Amino acid sequence: MRSFLFVLLAAFFSCEEPSGTSTANLSNLLKDTLPVDSVDTYEFDCYDSFMAATEKITDSADLLVEVNGQDVVSFDSLVKGDFLYGHTQAGFRDLDGDGKKELLIFTYTGGMHCCDEIYILEAMNPGHYLQKAKFFAGTTCVNLNNEFSYNVYEMLGYFLSCYSCLYEDSAKGLIAPPPVVYRYERGKLVLAGDTTSLKKTVVKNLNLLKEVPMNPMNEDWDESGVRKMYALNFATLHLLAQCNLKQTKTLFDQYYTFKDKGIVWKELKQHLQTLEEQTTFTP
Repeated sequence: MRSFLFVLLAAFFSCEEPSGTSTANLSNLLKDTLPVDSVDTYEFDCYDSFMAATEKITDSADLLVEVNGQDVVSFDSLVKGDFLYGHTQAGFRDLDGDGKKELLIFTYTGGMHCCDEIYILEAMNPGHYLQKAKFFAGTTCVNLNNEFSYNVYEMLGYFLSCYSCLYEDSAKGLIAPPPVVYRYERGKLVLAGDTTSLKKTVVKNLNLLKEVPMNPMNEDWDESGVRKMYALNFATLHLLAQCNLKQTKTLFDQYYTFKDKGIVWKELKQHLQTLEEQTTFTP
C-alpha cells in the first residue's frame, strides 16, 4: 500500500501546471477553467490580493521567459502551450526592494491537495526573464509584505495515512506546526525573520509525541495520524535547517525511536526529496 500511496502522491505533484493570468492583452489567451466553488477560498483570497497589486503585463508577445529549464519562449507562447493550465495570473513586483521588478507567475491546476505554483523570475536583460525560484504546494500564501508562508501539510497529507488523519492534543499544546515563512532576496529564498518561536513549537511537539503510544501500522497505514504528525514536524525542522538532510536524519533518530523507524525514515526522506524537487529552497 505504501508504494501505491507514493505513486499517487507523485501523480498529484506531477500536475505542475497551475492557475490563471490577468493581463491587459492576454484576455483572449487566458480563461478561468475552474468553477468558483471549486477553488479554495483561502488560497485565492491570498493570491488574488497579492497579484492584484502587481504591475500588469502590457507587452506579453515581446516578453521572453525561461521557466523550469525550458527553452527561451515568449510569454504568449508559454501561455498558449502545455506549461500553464487552469487559473493563471502574472505581473511585475519588486520583491526585495532593489528597485528592479521581478516577474511573478501564479498558476493553479485545480488538483486536489496541491497544486499552487508561483514562479519568481528576474530580468537578465530588458524583456528577458529567467526563473530564480518556485513554490509548489497547496495552502502556500504570499502577503502584501512579500512574505511567502509555506505549509508542509499538503506535501505530507497522505504520509502513511488518510489526508484528514492527524493526531493532535491541543490541551497539551500538540498542534500541527505553523508554516515556514520566506522572503525573496536577490535571486534567493531566505527564511524571514526570527524562527526561534517556530523551532520551539516543533521541539515541544516532538517531545509531546514521545509520550504518545505508537500503534502498529495496518499494511503500512496509520489511521491515528501519529506518524504523520512526526513527519510534519521533521519536515518543518528540515526547512528551518535549510534542507540539511544529514541534520534532519540526526533529529529523526533522536526523536523517533520506534521499531518501524527504518520504514518511516525511508518514506519521510522520499517526501523531503520530492519537496526540494518541486520548490526552490536556497540557503
